[in-house]
Amino acid sequence: MYKNKNFDELELKGKDFEKEVFVSSKFVGCNLRFTSFKNCEFKLCDFSGCIFDMTSFRDCKFPESKLSNLNFSESTFKDCDFSFAVMENCIFEQFRDSNKLIRRNFDLSGSIFKHTTLSRSIFNFCDFSKVKFTESNLEGVVFEKCNLLETN
Repeated sequence: MYKNKNFDELELKGKDFEKEVFVSSKFVGCNLRFTSFKNCEFKLCDFSGCIFDMTSFRDCKFPESKLSNLNFSESTFKDCDFSFAVMENCIFEQFRDSNKLIRRNFDLSGSIFKHTTLSRSIFNFCDFSKVKFTESNLEGVVFEKCNLLETN
């Protein structure tokens, strides 16, 4: 368990983390290039100014964490729970084969956004199949060409 830790990118960049718990930790300004997280929990963590470059999250939870003003274009999320997180002014979109003109689907299916603050975030070509947005703040959110099938 990591508690009240201020990370620098040398501790994280290119590393694989599995079944780790991060509590009140700060990842501020870190470049998370080639970093992967599997079955991790980030409780009350701050990701301000992070750069996500080929960063993957699988089966992770982010309760009460701050993930605002971030670009997730170079990230993958699979079956993650963002309940009670603050994710304002974020960009979710992905491009094909490093071509910044052609977008591809950003798969967020199976994710949970219950009680999540997503205000003013932009979602382009995202797959939200079976995603839960129960009691989330969606003020000013843009869903452009997204699949919202079976989404509440």
